[in-house]
Amino acid sequence: MSNIKASTIVSHFIIDVSDEQAVIKSLNRILEVDNDLTENDDYFQDDTLELGYESEADRIVKEYIKEHGIPKTTEQYEETFSKISDRITRQEFFGEHSLNFLKVGDTILSVSFMIGGQ
Repeated sequence: MSNIKASTIVSHFIIDVSDEQAVIKSLNRILEVDNDLTENDDYFQDDTLELGYESEADRIVKEYIKEHGIPKTTEQYEETFSKISDRITRQEFFGEHSLNFLKVGDTILSVSFMIGGQ
């Protein structure tokens, strides 16, 4: 890993947790900022591609969902998003991070996620 830091990245979206496909897509979006999880297969686990996963990011989300299920409530979504985003925010390269949820309906959340090393 080089000494450079990631640029600041801000992601904001509205998610309806009753839409399972939107939930899965949004969970995958969390990890898209890290090419080592999406494109650089040198950093994938040895068997990720052999097991049929598209990338390490795909594996992380699918294994989490297999173990915990697709979040069905805003509370479950917040917990799931937080746990999956830990795969990014724990890295020194990405530095600072902030995650905020605002419930705007029974099944709707506003999600703001910021990471960056600058």
